[in-house]
Amino acid sequence: MKHLLQFIFCLSMFAILLSAPLNAITCNDRIAQAPIAVDDPDYGRWLLEQARDHILSVENLKCDPFVDFEKSVDSFDYIGVSFYHNKPSHRYTTKQIRLIKQTFNATYILKAKLHTPTVLSVNIYRIEGDYDLRLEKTKHYEFFIEIKKSKNHQAPQFLKYLSLMSPNSFTLGSTYTEVSMDLPDEYQEIDSTQKSALPKIISSISFNKIDNSYAYNMFDAGASLFPGQFFFGLDQRTKIARRDSPSTDDDAIKTLRVSIYGICPNINALGTIHTPLGATYTSIGYGPCILHKRVDDENPKFSIDLATRFVMGHRVFFTKKYFTFLEFDYLFFNNHLYRSNFAKSRTITRGTLGLGMYVPDAESLFLKGFETLGLY
Repeated sequence: MKHLLQFIFCLSMFAILLSAPLNAITCNDRIAQAPIAVDDPDYGRWLLEQARDHILSVENLKCDPFVDFEKSVDSFDYIGVSFYHNKPSHRYTTKQIRLIKQTFNATYILKAKLHTPTVLSVNIYRIEGDYDLRLEKTKHYEFFIEIKKSKNHQAPQFLKYLSLMSPNSFTLGSTYTEVSMDLPDEYQEIDSTQKSALPKIISSISFNKIDNSYAYNMFDAGASLFPGQFFFGLDQRTKIARRDSPSTDDDAIKTLRVSIYGICPNINALGTIHTPLGATYTSIGYGPCILHKRVDDENPKFSIDLATRFVMGHRVFFTKKYFTFLEFDYLFFNNHLYRSNFAKSRTITRGTLGLGMYVPDAESLFLKGFETLGLY
C-alpha cells in the first residue's frame, strides 16, 4: 500500500510538470521593463503599465515579478535604451545584459512597441547563459489599448530634436592653459608663467554631450552633434628679450601680460572610438566667446569673439555614472587676444585632467523643464 501511494504521488507530480508551460513566469522571476521609444516619457510609462497589467492577468500571477520601472529606467539609459532610443534585442551585448541582470537580479527583459496606434506588441526575453549572456525570446503578446494621448499634448518635434542634443555630462578638471605668443624673429621667449584665474584644482568647468561606453559594443564607434559650454581663465606673464641681448640684462627684458576670463557656448561635432580600455574622442566646435580681458597695463574690458575649438581626449568610466578624462584642446580666435609691438596671439592651448558626471536622463529633464515652464 505504501509503495502504491508513492507511485501515485510521483505520477501526479509528473502530470503537473507536463501541464506547466516550459517558459512559465513564476514569483521567483524578476522582469525588467525596457523603455518604449515613443518620444514621450509619460506616454511610455503608461504603455508599460498596460503591458504589466495585461501580463499579470494573462499569466494569472498571484505576485508582481516586475522590477520598479522608475528604478530601472536609468540603467536602461546607460545602455542606450530610452523613450527616445530603441535597441533591437540582438544588439544587446553581454556587458549590457549583465548590467541589467546584476543590478536588479533580473531573469527576464520586457520589450514593447506600438504595432499600430491601438495595438501594443510585447516580447519577453529570458536572460540565458552564464558568462556569455544573451536574450532568448520566450513570450509574445499583442493586445488593444485606448489612444491615451493626442499629438496636441506631446512635445513639439523641434523640442524633441533639441533634447537629443542637450548636454548630458558635467566635468571639473585641473587645467594647464597657455596663450601662445608669436614673436618677431629678433625676439625670443625667456620665461612664461601662468596662473589660473579659477581655483588651482578646479580650473576647468564644462557641459558637454558624451557617448556612454555602456551603450556600445566592446569595440565600436559613435558620432554626434551637440551644443556645449566651457569656461576658462588665466593670468599669464611672458618674458622676452632680443636675441642679441644677454638674458641677464634686466633692461633688455620685456614682460608681456595678458589676463583673460572666457565663457564659450559652441556647437560641436564629436567622434568617439570605444575600446575595453575606455573611449578616445575628438571634436571640433565653433561659437562665440564672451571675454573679459586685460592686456599689459590697459584697463580691463569685455569683448565678444568667435572661436574654433579642436579637442582630443580619452575617457574612462570607473562607475556607471562617473568617469575620469585626459583632454587636450586648442582654441583659435578670429581676433587677436594679445597684440603689441613685441608679440601677438590668437590661440590658446589647454591640457586638462579631471572628473566628470554622466546624466543619463538629460533628454527627459530637458523636455520636462519646458513642460514645467508651460511652453507645451
